[in-house]
Amino acid sequence: MTITHTICIGSYLRQLFKAKPAPVTVFLLCTAMTLILTKTTLAADVQAPATDESQQQHPPASDGAGIKEGPSPHDPKKIIVARVNGVGITLQAVLTMTNRLIANKGEGDGSPESMKEMKKQALNRLILQELALQQAKAEGVTIEEERISHTIAAVKDKLGGEEGYENFLEKEGMTEQDLKMQIVRNLTLEKIYTLKVLDKITISEDEIKETYEKEKARYHTPEKVSILDVVLFLDPDDKDSQAKAEEVLKKIKEDKDQNPHDLVLDGTFVVRDLDVKKDKDRELYEEARKLKVGELSGVIRTSESLDIIKLTHYSPEKQFTLDEARGYIEAQLRVRGQQKRSLQWEAELKKGAAIEILDAPEEAHH
Repeated sequence: MTITHTICIGSYLRQLFKAKPAPVTVFLLCTAMTLILTKTTLAADVQAPATDESQQQHPPASDGAGIKEGPSPHDPKKIIVARVNGVGITLQAVLTMTNRLIANKGEGDGSPESMKEMKKQALNRLILQELALQQAKAEGVTIEEERISHTIAAVKDKLGGEEGYENFLEKEGMTEQDLKMQIVRNLTLEKIYTLKVLDKITISEDEIKETYEKEKARYHTPEKVSILDVVLFLDPDDKDSQAKAEEVLKKIKEDKDQNPHDLVLDGTFVVRDLDVKKDKDRELYEEARKLKVGELSGVIRTSESLDIIKLTHYSPEKQFTLDEARGYIEAQLRVRGQQKRSLQWEAELKKGAAIEILDAPEEAHH
């Protein structure tokens, strides 16, 4: 399966997750930390269903998870590169996940060293996925049939109906059961992540207040004064300069929008958009503060030039209150808590687990 197919398939499910009022999106599950989930985890992960009873009850953790070594020594689907509590992870799964990480993150420069690192990350993610699924199974985590049916129905709708859905399955070499298994797998990962990470994050009022006081400068917006500035290339001390400047001002006022940018440039002036600062552009700032938004000034004589300005935007300095900043602070603390708890969960998953990394034939990596 190509990377293009992987991204396309995953996009259908991402739209579904965005549509429902879930406590966290698949995107957050993927990007808040490099642990369990990825953004595009659908048919790209599916291989032939496992055949032994235990694997049928437990959705596949990765491409070909649980498949034993076959007679072909170079088939990535049959090469086991790691075992997690006895469940095999195939080279095909690692290659698929590597492609996904590259496509999603844009990482890797194509060098052998970079590819080696990306494969290492991919294998670690697959190991964590398998451990998470095993924990979900041990704790009796299940997905309601109604939710599975709703997801399949939404996929059909995205594909334009039954015919498009059947064409999609045929193109991808999948059965509906394959797709259903993958949906169960992804929803199981989402559910166990919610139970073990998201539901354990608590944000106290004291934490919110402490963060606000500590980072108060972040919840502040400076004053903004934006102008259109017509800078005239005239000597401010020349007695004729004022008259020439008044002529330019008259032309601006005659324009229906009074827009200096509509002036025909003749080499005697330039029009610029400028945000003026009180401490840096004192003279223009003081004149701008006399104007209402949309209002033109007269001819202004500064220490360096003659100018005509139009105030285009003004917003005062503002210090956000605790209540105004609360939503942002709480979201920020939740992300921090999620990162911390995710790392704790990773350690818990790996503690006592039998993780065996095997050597795959070098030529199989290419």
